[in-house]
Amino acid sequence: MDKIVYKCKEYKSYKEIWKEYGLKCKYKAFYTYIHRYSLEKAMDHYINPNKIVYNGKEYNNYKEIWMDYKLKCTYGAFYIYMHKHGSLEEAIDFYLNPKIFYNGKGYNAHAEILREYGLKCTRTSFNLYIRKYGLEAAMDHYLNSKIFYNRKEYKSYREIYKEYELKCSYSAFFTYIKKYSLEEAVNYYTNFIPKDKIFYKGKEYNNYIELWKDYKNQMHISYKIFINKLKLHLDDVEGFMDILLEED
Repeated sequence: MDKIVYKCKEYKSYKEIWKEYGLKCKYKAFYTYIHRYSLEKAMDHYINPNKIVYNGKEYNNYKEIWMDYKLKCTYGAFYIYMHKHGSLEEAIDFYLNPKIFYNGKGYNAHAEILREYGLKCTRTSFNLYIRKYGLEAAMDHYLNSKIFYNRKEYKSYREIYKEYELKCSYSAFFTYIKKYSLEEAVNYYTNFIPKDKIFYKGKEYNNYIELWKDYKNQMHISYKIFINKLKLHLDDVEGFMDILLEED
């Protein structure tokens, strides 16, 4: 990486700037903001954050409001809803007051029900089924449907994920299924596992994810990109890592 100049001072990396100024944000958030806008805008954003006033109280950011009201949703869902509908008030009202009831429990969105019951369908197909037949019919349909893999019956994709002890998050496995197919997902996550331990710079790793996590802040690439590049260099992982880190 070339030298970075900020306020007439030279830095080796953005992380040096982040540390020197003691920015109250995660480095990932700072780095993402730089690449979306610019270094100057990122510094201005995190050094001089605008105060947010809600219900007569002052907050430094939207996350403080989310925590203060103990909203029953992820911060990501709250933030997306707020920007999609253009109103902080609407987002808080939506997540504070359940709009959907199923089995005696209140939910703010059908997606919450889908996640809680681990239904083996996409949010789009679930919502379409609800519109056509109703929530009760949709739940009955997706709760009682079966999945067949390798001549065996499963109640959900999670059962397959556990049985095959896949070395990935369930979310990654499920996303791969929806993008390609169940067969390809199982094949990918069962076969793309190192046969032996991985060693790099004197440290031992059980899998490629551990290796990526150790160096992700230096490489600045997602695990997916890392894996796609690594596929071409499985015979020399150490040399591949050296080249990748030199590029940065």
